[in-house]
Amino acid sequence: MAAIVGLSGAELLVQAPLARLLLRLFSERLSGTLELSSTDDAERATIVVIRGRITKLRTGAPVAFLGTVAYELGYIDADELNASLLALSRSKMPHGQVLLERRALSQAQLAAALREQVLRKLTHLLALRTESTVAFHPDTDHLPSYGGADWGLVDPMPAIWRSIRDSVPIDRIRSILARLGGSRYRLLPGAAVERLALQADERALVECLRIKPMTVSELHALGTLPPSTLGLLLYCLLFTGNIQPVAGNVQAASPSRPAMPAPSAYALRSAPTVVAPHIATYASRTAAPAAVAPPVAPPITSPPVAPRERSTYERAKACLSNNDLGQAMRLAYTARQADPDSAYPLALLAWVAALQVGQNDVDGVLDSIAALDRALVIDPLCQDALYYRAQLHTRLENHKSAMRDLRTLLEVNPEHADGIRAYRLYQMRIRSGSVRMRAVDPNLISRTTSGIVPKAASVPPGKVRKG
Repeated sequence: MAAIVGLSGAELLVQAPLARLLLRLFSERLSGTLELSSTDDAERATIVVIRGRITKLRTGAPVAFLGTVAYELGYIDADELNASLLALSRSKMPHGQVLLERRALSQAQLAAALREQVLRKLTHLLALRTESTVAFHPDTDHLPSYGGADWGLVDPMPAIWRSIRDSVPIDRIRSILARLGGSRYRLLPGAAVERLALQADERALVECLRIKPMTVSELHALGTLPPSTLGLLLYCLLFTGNIQPVAGNVQAASPSRPAMPAPSAYALRSAPTVVAPHIATYASRTAAPAAVAPPVAPPITSPPVAPRERSTYERAKACLSNNDLGQAMRLAYTARQADPDSAYPLALLAWVAALQVGQNDVDGVLDSIAALDRALVIDPLCQDALYYRAQLHTRLENHKSAMRDLRTLLEVNPEHADGIRAYRLYQMRIRSGSVRMRAVDPNLISRTTSGIVPKAASVPPGKVRKG
């Protein structure tokens, strides 16, 4: 495995897996442009990153058109897709702007569709079967006029997990499971597994590792995941530095927790015939022509990561749980300053601010909702921001927007306990008639954002003044 060279020149060739390079750019919060070229010229891609997060990505191959992504996410139907494509052919505007002007998408839906489009393009690049070269241009944007002005900041981690989960063949899975061996694995303090955007059953397995170190056999005995997905998830957690093996011998399995079968005996699911994800070493442009060797997985040993205390964000959440709003505000502000591109500290800061201003301060609540809007531009799937914004909409009796946020939250995480309770409470209130959707006089609203309807602006149906 070739090491990543320094990233300080005007243009440097990088000999390293694209996934590892993206992780380094994220951890060091570097900005610039990556230019990727496959050795067979089948793919050329340009990736613009801002403080380690991807903001623009253009591929040579036709991958993940925005209209198709919006259609597959359920935001538009086939008729709207065709109509918007016709309008696009007659306009020089980006497709996202066309969909906005046609009111086919909301701003939040467009942000979510653009995020998903970037993740799909990146997953395509990570799954390239040929070796590639990458040039990094620090502090530059080689796509200044690409697309519109709606680009968000996308964490590359979900695409790394997707490429590992969806593209690794059966023989590679067996090799991974064999190399994991009988060691116990533990979740590292401060592990940011939420960045992987795992499914519910995958998150459940990670929570088991949060409780105590476990072996592959013990995790398999839980029955949460099939062996193939289990091995790939553990490999991904090691690759991204979220878990590490625990030193010491593993005790024999108890009769109530049988040992896991040998990897060769697994009844593995049939896997796609796509070659392994893009985790092989890149060849330099000056390398002599040679037969391309089969991709080799990096060793299953993570670099040692020193355990650390709870992060500032985690301490802020703990203070909030203890109703220490002053300390929670200070810590949330510090976490926000340390990571301005993360949606979660911003959402927490907005929520604590809303709790401090009180129930009747409409302007203060509006400020907090505007901050939550910004958090959801950064990450449209931020569960905290969706839940907090729903609560603030409820405080202002803007029930339609509150229900919208709760429905979105439960689509992202159907097991969100607070979201389930809030949604069921709304259903009860609707059935009992205690929630009334009223018409709104726009002349009474001094400020609006996210569909805000302050309580003082509500008027009886049929009494809205025409402007």
